[in-house]
Amino acid sequence: MPKVTPDHNSDPKKKKNRQGRRNDDTAKRRLDRHFDHKGYDTDTITANGQAGLYFSMKPDGHELTHRSDGKIVLEKFAEVVPREVQDKILSLWDQMVAHGVPSLHLGIWEKLSPTPFVTSETWKKQNPRVRELIAELLSMISKEVAPRMVSLLKVYHPNVWAARKTRVHRKLAQELKEKPWLDFQGAFFALDRNHIDWSDDKEGRSWVTGVGSWKGASLRTPELGMETPVAPGEVILCNMCKVVYSASPITEGRRLTLTGFTCGLLAKHGLNP
Repeated sequence: MPKVTPDHNSDPKKKKNRQGRRNDDTAKRRLDRHFDHKGYDTDTITANGQAGLYFSMKPDGHELTHRSDGKIVLEKFAEVVPREVQDKILSLWDQMVAHGVPSLHLGIWEKLSPTPFVTSETWKKQNPRVRELIAELLSMISKEVAPRMVSLLKVYHPNVWAARKTRVHRKLAQELKEKPWLDFQGAFFALDRNHIDWSDDKEGRSWVTGVGSWKGASLRTPELGMETPVAPGEVILCNMCKVVYSASPITEGRRLTLTGFTCGLLAKHGLNP
């Protein structure tokens, strides 16, 4: 990995720290000295038989361009969430909102627990109708979306996938038998609407996708020097704890953003089941 030198041309009056100025322009200039940050279409990375786009992929192979600390990998895959599944997700979400549900944190995590458990928002806190809607939503995602994500993880990040799936299945065997729609096959273990990533697995990957129809809302990653459109049904796979990101404004239409993630404690304990 090339050494990134300090930016000596920056304004001396601006506040600095040991890493130098932390703003979009400085990060982009530093990286542009060393890397080509363009994306390349490639038929070697697919989701459901469709060509994907690997952010910062060099055209002659699978060598990745990372951030200067060598820890960031950002990927985008196309056609992961089918149009009919997107429409159904939006319909179910609208029904949940009608029942007073402002956000959702669904699935399995550990937080401060020594063992995995099902979040209270998945079941205990919900009324019977919302429970039905949640079960329908997660059943569709576990059957129609998660298997495609698993196929990508098995090829590109197999170590992220294997151990954690084994531990959750062992610890929650009865729960998963009663609620099979909670089984995302190790692609992720929890699904959020309005996600805060401070507790995510810092060495793993999270999935971000948008459903609906919209213009705008490109993914901004200033450390990679990129602003990239994300179309309906595409997914971003990234270590969200270690990359600065945001979205540009939606200029038209509607988008529902969902994050599939694994909490840090579950991931840590999964390595020592």
